[in-house]
Amino acid sequence: MLFSRNILKQFIDINDSDQDLANQLILKSCEIEKIKTRAIADTVVFGKVTEVKTHPNADKLFICQVDCGTQGIYRICTAAENIAPNYYVPVALP
Repeated sequence: MLFSRNILKQFIDINDSDQDLANQLILKSCEIEKIKTRAIADTVVFGKVTEVKTHPNADKLFICQVDCGTQGIYRICTAAENIAPNYYVPVALP
């Protein structure tokens, strides 16, 4: 069975490190086989959509101007129909 630290935080206060939490769970309730830590890569940032235009050579594509702050401004092609200026979107940088 997998436990999510974020889900556990909804029910109990957790101030311990992952290893300390695992040790407490082992002592009190269940065996822990391994701890998996997930993190978002440094190349994934949030950007603000500043402009949206339809693609000149495609019916269902849009070209967006996205301001990624200190990372720069990018032109991104997307098929998302729910995109609009002033939206914040995740951007995977090259």
